[in-house]
Amino acid sequence: SRNLKTWLEQHQIQADIRWVAPFPIQDEQGSRFYLTDSRAKDQPTNSFLARLNPDGTLHLLTNNFTFGWRGQFHPSAPLYLFTEDGVRNGGYSDAIVLRNLETGIDRMVVPKSNNRFSWPAFHQDQIIYTRNKLLLKTDLHGSNTIQLFPPKPN
Repeated sequence: SRNLKTWLEQHQIQADIRWVAPFPIQDEQGSRFYLTDSRAKDQPTNSFLARLNPDGTLHLLTNNFTFGWRGQFHPSAPLYLFTEDGVRNGGYSDAIVLRNLETGIDRMVVPKSNNRFSWPAFHQDQIIYTRNKLLLKTDLHGSNTIQLFPPKPN
């Protein structure tokens, strides 16, 4: 606890240590753990994001991270996938955004269509998502989109 408080101070992170907590992400090697202000995962607020290394040290990825709606981390690449945050504002959230964790740049890979909600997920180096009762797949650039279900008639 004291080591964590020192680490936060060294990195000039303003966080209440009572709410700082790890969370797991599955990848090819098993689980990786990240650390953030646990309240930020459910709110559209900024927090820090750090990775817990196997030797127990922390690596600060960013001190300005915002979790997205239905967000998930890529299991092997520095990418974060989420839907546009319209649902918290009483709207729709069907646009799908991909964030590069190294640059902090967000890029919309599936534009908003006002067709209710999207449920995106990484599948290897592609994105699978639902929209308007369809199951679709696209690459990480949002091109080459194909409909998986229901199957299109021949």
